[in-house]
Amino acid sequence: MNGQGQVTGCNKGKTGSQNGKNSTISYTNGFVTAFSTPTIQNYQLIWDDQKGNLTSRKDARDTVNKIGTFLYDGLNRLTSATVNDTASIAAYASNGNIASKTGLGAYLYNHPSKFKSELRLNNVVQNTRYYFSFSSTLTVVLFIVRSASKF
Repeated sequence: MNGQGQVTGCNKGKTGSQNGKNSTISYTNGFVTAFSTPTIQNYQLIWDDQKGNLTSRKDARDTVNKIGTFLYDGLNRLTSATVNDTASIAAYASNGNIASKTGLGAYLYNHPSKFKSELRLNNVVQNTRYYFSFSSTLTVVLFIVRSASKF
């Protein structure tokens, strides 16, 4: 841990064994700027320090050249995430609700701030898990899509 109480490294697996992995984490102005686990990942992150928004992320390993850029609107809502020239776009309704996302289609609500009990997703990808997290008022606070092959 550093002086701000932030974790600067961690060990995964049995330390000293062939299967053990050591990760290091670097910070600038309180934001993670590097996260590295040899042979697995070498992320470099750039932040808009004033707004706290992630603007780019790069996996700098020699075998991978994956770059992501992130754009936000005037209310600091994520509007575009581009990874290696493939963009995902989020659109918002005038009340601030998510209206649509690339590859998922329109979001439907039966209350100004709550999803319908049925949420229709367009272009659902086979073998992909979709996760939703809700606040106490059932407002969506996080949406994550992960390929099932990564589990």
